[in-house]
Amino acid sequence: MGLAQIYKKIMVYPTIGVADAERFAWIRNKVMHVYYQQNLEDRLLVEKILHTCLAPYTLDTTDRMKRLYQLYATVDDHAVKAINELFKCQNIVRNHVRQLVNLHQSEEDDEETLSAIQSKLQVLSRQLPDTAKANEYIRRFSTMLGSDARVRTYMVKLLSPDCTCKKAEECVREVLKKLGNPTQNNVFYMTIKALLERIAPVMIDYEAVLQLLRYVDDSVRGLGEIDDEIGIKGSERGLQLLLMLALVFPLSFKTDDAFGHLITFLRDEDDYAVDVSLQIFAKVGEDIESTFPNIHSCLVPVLVNLAKMGSSKQGKHAVQAIHVICSNRDQLFMQIFEYSIKNLELDSPNCLTALCVVGYLTLFSPENFGTEMKSIISKIVVKELLMQDRMPSPAVAANWLEDDEMSVEVRAKMESLKLMTRVLLGLKSSQSSLASSTLRLMNTLISHQGDLMERSQINDAEKARLRLVAGGSMMKLAQEPCYADIVTREQFQTLALLINDPVYQVRERFSNKLHKALMTLRLPLEYLGVFCLSGNEQNKELRVANKQLLVANISKRREYMKTHASASTKKFSILPDYVLPYVIHLLAHDPDFTRPDDSTVLKQIQDCLWFIMEPLMMRNENYSYSFLKKLIENIKQTKDAQAPDDDLSNYKLYAVCDLALGIVMNKTTNFVLKEFPGEPVLPAKLYTNPDRSYSNNKLYLPQEFAFTPPRVRGKAARDALLASLGRIPAKVPKQSSSAKRGAATGGTVIRVIGGDSGDFTYEEGESSPGVTLEEEVEESNRVKSGEEQEQEEEENEEEPAEAEKVQEEEQAPEQEQEVEEEEEEEEYKPQKSTRKRPVTGSGDAPTLRKRTRGVKKEEEKEDEADEQEEEEAEPPKTTRAKLSPKKRTQSSADSPQKSYPMRRTARRGNQNGQTSDGDEEAAAVAGEASESISQTSTDTGEEPVVKRKTRVARR
Repeated sequence: MGLAQIYKKIMVYPTIGVADAERFAWIRNKVMHVYYQQNLEDRLLVEKILHTCLAPYTLDTTDRMKRLYQLYATVDDHAVKAINELFKCQNIVRNHVRQLVNLHQSEEDDEETLSAIQSKLQVLSRQLPDTAKANEYIRRFSTMLGSDARVRTYMVKLLSPDCTCKKAEECVREVLKKLGNPTQNNVFYMTIKALLERIAPVMIDYEAVLQLLRYVDDSVRGLGEIDDEIGIKGSERGLQLLLMLALVFPLSFKTDDAFGHLITFLRDEDDYAVDVSLQIFAKVGEDIESTFPNIHSCLVPVLVNLAKMGSSKQGKHAVQAIHVICSNRDQLFMQIFEYSIKNLELDSPNCLTALCVVGYLTLFSPENFGTEMKSIISKIVVKELLMQDRMPSPAVAANWLEDDEMSVEVRAKMESLKLMTRVLLGLKSSQSSLASSTLRLMNTLISHQGDLMERSQINDAEKARLRLVAGGSMMKLAQEPCYADIVTREQFQTLALLINDPVYQVRERFSNKLHKALMTLRLPLEYLGVFCLSGNEQNKELRVANKQLLVANISKRREYMKTHASASTKKFSILPDYVLPYVIHLLAHDPDFTRPDDSTVLKQIQDCLWFIMEPLMMRNENYSYSFLKKLIENIKQTKDAQAPDDDLSNYKLYAVCDLALGIVMNKTTNFVLKEFPGEPVLPAKLYTNPDRSYSNNKLYLPQEFAFTPPRVRGKAARDALLASLGRIPAKVPKQSSSAKRGAATGGTVIRVIGGDSGDFTYEEGESSPGVTLEEEVEESNRVKSGEEQEQEEEENEEEPAEAEKVQEEEQAPEQEQEVEEEEEEEEYKPQKSTRKRPVTGSGDAPTLRKRTRGVKKEEEKEDEADEQEEEEAEPPKTTRAKLSPKKRTQSSADSPQKSYPMRRTARRGNQNGQTSDGDEEAAAVAGEASESISQTSTDTGEEPVVKRKTRVARR
């Protein structure tokens, strides 16, 4: 904002010379580039800067349009795109608010109206920062619109297409008065103010458009004073600005003076001015025949003449303008068609214009020209233009040429391909043989590298242009459902390889065309998988750009699913996660992938998989590990529908599946059995029905591509994951009471199902009433062979000891607390836990053995009698403070003989004051146990668990 204020002070209100002011010209580019940031607050700030600093709305109309014209003519191309996007976004928000106000004006309280209002409120809340709070205050404002007629009236005036800039300022002030005190603490006021700033047309009205037309007219004729000030001819940028404003503010152009300037542009010798003027008429010319009859009578002859004699672009836009403006369009179309079909020969000077015009005439009026165009395509377009190479193209060093640099014959071939596409789009019938033959022709052109007949009379640069046109035409046809179904798998795979074309311009433009078609959500989901081939892109900038296009498309589809409830019925064709089966099938048919053990190609395929799976896994709040894993495993149970009997094709498919499964295993950071809003369904046109008679757990990759499972938290989750991979035998967990209830009443359980060769998989399902989890596992184990059952039993024998050890460690803190609580109540308490004692009675060194659980009743009675005698013989103990576990451990380490109380006979000893051999052994064992506890505490860094009053030796 500080840079914008400096620019405003120096450039808008100049106080220094022009030469010094140009030193600050970089600020406008710098500020507008911020609009490319993803943060909504940054974009809103740029919108505010444009209206307050770069071209202040407080200036009068003449100065405001002069500053806007200068700004648009002097910034770089990226800033121009930012300005265009800024105005378009504001227009989108303005239309949403207009629809909300119209819903309140209808005064209908039915469910459909209320649902539409709620939908608009959600959309508008996402257009402001802090969506949650914005949603609350926009709902409050919506309630005000429904109850306050005065506020609703001002909003209607503000959103009216003929609202002037001064009237817009007045309406905004009146609405803000109803929102409370204009302070920062009034969040409701600040939120609605930010919304009104986005929708208020304080920059452009019909007077502003008329003044801008005067500036551009002077610049086109070379008389512009602004051009002299900025030092460049700004007519081209000025015309671009007018074209953008015609899309955002079409009603501001509907005046006699504005149309008069546009007709003047049509009669100018500047081809670009003529072309832009035709586009403006096509956007704003609706109702011009009834509203401005004089303009209409002057305009129609000019349009017809340009459609016949103009350039190919002028002819295209002239036909579009006639289609919008004229009510007698059929008569004018027939007149233009009869003239154009006579000029389809390559020797005609208007051949390119005729090819372009007849295609658009059939697109707009297929019922009048469709039948005749079929014969024209087969006899003239294909046989005389596409299949003929009359003159060899001149050799050029460049690998890319613009339109004006190519030969007329190659340009005619390009227009012929476009003509066939427009005719099919007008007919929209897959029953015609023209569609399948056209797709085959374009596929052959791409596979032959742009030389259809392979006569080598076309240079490489022109071949690249022909390949790009053929690919773009196939994508346009694929946007129509009737043609998308007849595109074969081979044709789709050939088309996808254009994103790896050897010519940089072909790769870049094809990616942009693909992105643009996908953003309309009309292109099938499988075409999103074409972006995976950008994983092999060597140009770093293009690779990053394609990744951004991919992420934008994925976000678009996820956002569409959230905002459109009806989309849930066709989620398999919208959710981006379902693109993975298409990606795997496409990569399995890579022309370079000839052997499933080719490590070099496998590494490239792995990069392609990660290119498209990274945004699906890492940037997805609904990412489900189990969904992707199950989806890939389902593919391995099928065969390639393109070649189901070819073992090599199936092995390559399974190898790609293993690569994808390895990415899921290695890149997953958190193992969670999370539900996904969809089932792992596979497209029937790519894969056969899964074969459930066996489990395809074989690894089809070289050893260097072997993958490891992800790191998961918790022993249970880790064992579950490893069991699902077949790495360790699956354990049957102890069933809790809640689990038993679920098994008894029916509920969702996770079953561990044994597979072939000791492999295991997880399956989620509904448990049967009265059937426990152990019974289900027992039932699944019956199908195993005898050797596998014996091996599993041997491995399970080692589990109780480990389970008891883990249980002791988990219960240690609880036991320690129980010892402190019962210390005063029970002096000595026999332990039933597993511990070690010496074996006496032999002269050898004492050996250790495990003590069995429990004590005989007779020995327990004897111990109790001995303890009573000891208490009677000993003097009363003095009261001492309880020691903490840590201090008791230290005390036990210093005097181990006190930590392990002995029987009365052991302490008493013989008459000479010596202990027996068994007592010496017991003392030695006690010392070793104390040292072991101390050493364990030192190694692990944890406080040892000291079990006091534990009996060591027993006779």
